[in-house]
Amino acid sequence: MQRALRLFTVAVLCLLAASTAMAAEGEGIVVVEDDFELYISQAAFGGAYQVTDGRTIARLSTDANHTEGGMQSVMLKGQMGAVIGLPSGLESTTTQVAIKSNGPGTQERGLLRLRWSGAPGGARDILVGLWPGRDTFMYRDTLAGIGWTEAEVARTAGWHEITVRTGPDGLAILIDATHVYANPDFKGVSSVGFVDLWSAPDDQMLPVYFDDLVVSATSN
Repeated sequence: MQRALRLFTVAVLCLLAASTAMAAEGEGIVVVEDDFELYISQAAFGGAYQVTDGRTIARLSTDANHTEGGMQSVMLKGQMGAVIGLPSGLESTTTQVAIKSNGPGTQERGLLRLRWSGAPGGARDILVGLWPGRDTFMYRDTLAGIGWTEAEVARTAGWHEITVRTGPDGLAILIDATHVYANPDFKGVSSVGFVDLWSAPDDQMLPVYFDDLVVSATSN
């Protein structure tokens, strides 16, 4: 069953790539749109998303939900991750996702990760989200060599929206529509994921939830 789901996922990604190739130059298309409501089991989710860096795959959960009328989202705890690849040939992308914080200073860790495999010098990451004990959102840019940095957007309890844009003019990060960071050299995205690669499974971390992922793009 799981093999069939994975084959189905490959077919879907091929169709997405074909749609991208056929899109007129500058015409935006939705590459990924996922409210996580259609997965009937954890195995079905695992057929669409892959584990990352050898960690445990993130879990579907009905404990929190951002989708209007929905029931479930993706739950992340220590040493968990989930990643989905994007078609090649995308010129500009906009990635949006909802993330649920337990409030300022709480022990939680969950990051949206955008990986650019074609970056100068090899794969590089943009990470943005929640870091334990902090009162604000955090980000990190491994292309620019920037470590964990405060985004100066309050990490209040509840749902927030992260937006990351990439293209020929570089990258921009927005949190709740507030611009927090830009890098003119970070120009592409190969995959999108949710990760906590730092907390040990037995750390006393609260779960972090992600929902309503949308990646839209224009083709070369």
